[in-house]
Amino acid sequence: MKNNIVSGRIYGTENIELSVDDFYENLNDCADLIFVDQDNTFIKNLFRIVENPVLSELNIQTPVFLDEKFDISIYNNQGKLIKVESNTFGGLKTIDVNTFSSGLYFSTFNVRNLIFTKKFIKI
Repeated sequence: MKNNIVSGRIYGTENIELSVDDFYENLNDCADLIFVDQDNTFIKNLFRIVENPVLSELNIQTPVFLDEKFDISIYNNQGKLIKVESNTFGGLKTIDVNTFSSGLYFSTFNVRNLIFTKKFIKI
């Protein structure tokens, strides 16, 4: 990003430049993101847990433009690995958590050699 401009590629086009506001409005059309901030806050914020706390299904919204597989690991609050979803693509991912006990859990994402965690509560 330079001077509030994001460089990227939209499906079916060459590289283009958009204002930050236009980029956010057209985010789902983005095929490749050249700019990633140094601490990767931008990419981390593209992975969201929808409807937290969770009752029976964990819904994770991931960037649809992500064109490579990634893994999701779920840990309980003692750090024990509970579930792994491998080879996941971007979009909405639903994971059945009916058998999980109530409590705090951590979903860890391994994306493009970047590992980060999001918390959720199972009720």
